[in-house]
Amino acid sequence: MYIENFKNIIFQSKRILILRIIGLALFVQVILSFNLWFDSHVNFPKVPFFDFALFENLLFSKITSLLFLFSIISLIFVTKSNQKMAVIFFLFISLLLFLQDLNRIQVWMYFYNIIFLNILFTEKDNETQFLINLRIIIGSVYFWSGLYKLNIHYVETFQWLVSEIKIFNSIHYIEIVAFISALIELSLGILMVINKAKKVVFFSIFFMHCFIIFNLYLLDWNAIVFPWNILMIVLVYYSLYASSNTSISFNIMQNFYVLTICTIPVLYFFNIIPSVFSFCMYSGRESSATLAFNSKVSKLKILESAIDNQEIIGVDLDYWCAIDKNVPVFADDFYFRKMNKILCQKYSELGYLGLIINKNPIQNKQYKIKYPCEKI
Repeated sequence: MYIENFKNIIFQSKRILILRIIGLALFVQVILSFNLWFDSHVNFPKVPFFDFALFENLLFSKITSLLFLFSIISLIFVTKSNQKMAVIFFLFISLLLFLQDLNRIQVWMYFYNIIFLNILFTEKDNETQFLINLRIIIGSVYFWSGLYKLNIHYVETFQWLVSEIKIFNSIHYIEIVAFISALIELSLGILMVINKAKKVVFFSIFFMHCFIIFNLYLLDWNAIVFPWNILMIVLVYYSLYASSNTSISFNIMQNFYVLTICTIPVLYFFNIIPSVFSFCMYSGRESSATLAFNSKVSKLKILESAIDNQEIIGVDLDYWCAIDKNVPVFADDFYFRKMNKILCQKYSELGYLGLIINKNPIQNKQYKIKYPCEKI
């Protein structure tokens, strides 16, 4: 009897439970990346979408950050009657924070916002359609993530990811293992929408996320995504098993929003959108940036571990962002150019010389573009 009552409480409103679970994951991730959301005394600068005096106002920034925290708490305690209002409030505050600093557009934040839009685009009582959309969205994440890993640069990333596990260091054909892992992820994305594959899909995804968490833990890198990886296991289980009657059906009107969202990542293939919107995680094809400093002049703390008696030294922007903000940097040329302009204005007297962008396009050509401060 008690077990039945517990099941009824858990499954009486699937979207409410999912909202609360995402709210909890978000709360943990915001605390882990506190410096990203709240103006604290760190060297890593904020990069707004466009120059606007209000975005530079410290009071406005603090108010929006506090409202953001409040909006997350409101998601944790959301009810059926106020779910859409809570989601709209969260999306609005998130947009303000994104405009203040592009680096806040993390892939997990983008994913959560897609799920929240799914709440808005489906009727309150249409739990079946909500779960169908959820399965398609999750499936598309794995599909695109796996597809974009099918390039030669992923082999390097995969080797780094498993470098702390000795058994992988002794494998002679590691590139084959890397491409197999990409194909498995891609296949799981497709199988997500096939009911008969539920069991295989869930246990494969469970193992994959545990493997990712384990390796990132050994590498002591990107701990901010641990809650997201755990959440993905929960969402996959919930979308597959919350209702035994839930099956994928296609309706162009009901599925228009989700189909649009799920096809957006193809634009990254043509370098039209930033990598964060393509789910090409750990693919090895995202742009990266290196900051060039004159070691004889610079006194920035971030350079202490990098100085090696060379006149010009390079600091990885991703590393600096991880140290100060505990998140990866927003990998996009538009962001890099704006960041370079800010750094040239702020740190040129401290030895900052310019920025180098390392690109790994899908055509598998690697090249560098340099933006020196003298040209600004």
